[in-house]
Amino acid sequence: MISKRATSPVLQLCLGNVAENVDRNVVDQTTFNPNHPNLFTSNDQSELDQFMEAYCMALKKVKEVMEEPQQESMAFINYMYSQLEELLLLDINPSSSPIN
Repeated sequence: MISKRATSPVLQLCLGNVAENVDRNVVDQTTFNPNHPNLFTSNDQSELDQFMEAYCMALKKVKEVMEEPQQESMAFINYMYSQLEELLLLDINPSSSPIN
């Protein structure tokens, strides 16, 4: 379990603990203003960057895991296709197959 002290409000919001994260002092002192220069401290931004980097790495691993069965399936299909092509070529070229 992630300790509440070690996580930033942004990270906790991403993890779903919305009710526990709202800092009432900040909400009371600052209304929402997208141009507000101190919306995030540098520490919060650093933690957000670390979280986003970890999230991207996790997504890459999920993508790799999801692609592996598809690649195996494509290799099997390509192998079967080449086998069928060989059989078709044998049927087309009767001189290579013995005739009774």
